Amino acid sequence: MLCRNPGDVPFDLKTLFEDDHFELYDRFYDSECFNNYDFKSIKWVKVKPKFHESIHKGMLIPNEEIPHEVTEEFVDLIKKYFIQYEYDEINKLYIIYGYK
Repeated sequence: MLCRNPGDVPFDLKTLFEDDHFELYDRFYDSECFNNYDFKSIKWVKVKPKFHESIHKGMLIPNEEIPHEVTEEFVDLIKKYFIQYEYDEINKLYIIYGYK
């Protein structure tokens, strides 16, 4: 993900040990994002490969919105490694299950 996709692709994940979960999509993939989790404990990961980056310009100037579209690269990557996924048409995101 880090090498192949431009920008910070927002994702959310839930582990087996979380009771409640609020989908925030404020996490971004980097080289250390999963280091605190044992991969066996991940219940699902939801990825939004189409998103907007907001650049703060100041108090009186509107934020600059930069669209990012990396859906094709993301799908190519998960297919390359034979990762099973589901597409949520309503929320426009990809779900990769560890446990269902």
